Amino acid sequence: MSTEEAAIYVDMSNTIDADTEKFISLYLSHPEMRHRIPWVSRAACDRAHDAMRFLLQQGHSPDERYDLYGTAPAIAIAAREGCAQCVRLLLEACASVDAEILDDNALLGAITGGSLECAKLLVEAGIDIHRMYTLDDGRLRNALEFAISRGCTDIADYLRSKGAVMPGEDAKSQSRLYDQLNSKLLEWFQAATPKSAESIGLGKDFGEAELRWFDMSTMDHPFLTLFTVGLSEHLLATPAFGTKEARVELMMHLPFTWPMDGNYSQDPQFQWPLNWIRTLPQHILSGTIPLPGTHVIISNDEPPVPLGPGTEQSCLLLIADFYQCFPVEVGENEKIHFYHVVPLYAEERDFEKANGMQPLLEAMAAKGLESLVVRPDRERFV
Repeated sequence: MSTEEAAIYVDMSNTIDADTEKFISLYLSHPEMRHRIPWVSRAACDRAHDAMRFLLQQGHSPDERYDLYGTAPAIAIAAREGCAQCVRLLLEACASVDAEILDDNALLGAITGGSLECAKLLVEAGIDIHRMYTLDDGRLRNALEFAISRGCTDIADYLRSKGAVMPGEDAKSQSRLYDQLNSKLLEWFQAATPKSAESIGLGKDFGEAELRWFDMSTMDHPFLTLFTVGLSEHLLATPAFGTKEARVELMMHLPFTWPMDGNYSQDPQFQWPLNWIRTLPQHILSGTIPLPGTHVIISNDEPPVPLGPGTEQSCLLLIADFYQCFPVEVGENEKIHFYHVVPLYAEERDFEKANGMQPLLEAMAAKGLESLVVRPDRERFV
């Protein structure tokens, strides 16, 4: 590179983010410099999404690599920098998310940068969350293990919700179960005449919703599923999903023997779970129960008292999109996130306070889908 070219290179490097218009002018005025370095990767380094958009429009490859990052691809660089706008642009330009080696893995890059938003973009684009790498010392590394090791609990929780497991864990396939659950849920969510429904008051300014349920007893894990319909008509501030507002509904699983009609259904020992899922929506809409993340634990008074007769459980865990069939696509670019409502013991609430959510979620994940089913006398998770 000549002295003159070096000066132009310095000017372009200094303006790629600070003064995009000047960068574009230099790029257009000096065709000899257009491919002297991988500018898309440089834009990723500097979080220069406007310059990156221009470069991709000029035909630059979204899979450019840059020696500054050990020849990592641009999308891995952008993810490490936590630049969701750059990651989105590269994905729209069909950047590859395949990664044979660890340093090329953009999801691990997002974890390095601590960016849940980048991680979600990559997972939604189809990156392999189960990809395993062997480290020099013989240890195994995948995205979940890396997220936990770096203390990125929000990303770890999200990966768990998508079915990720730690190296060495039993990753039993539940794809058939997920498919059945998802298809049934869409069927009943969109049905004009559901199997069973009742009105739920959402508060003075929000009207009503419905509580619907269907019987999953023909599945591998038989249970009854209840869910709200109508809460999602009101957008909620839920930054956990990478958007300012999102549509959410509530879901609860009951044992398939749970009485839903007849005299037994009126017994207070069977009514309390239904009463909670009926009343939670109005508290969520009023803001008395905020949803700041993908999970929240609420207590029935303080100190906590039982949620109802016949149980010692006194808290509720609301956890969103716990399994990989969620969120549910209900239309083009329309998603509904489901918060499962799971009763907890006070000891489990206290365990989460002392240790964080991830250890509690790992204990629940070890039980599989059964961990979400309401059982008034179940064993403690921890």
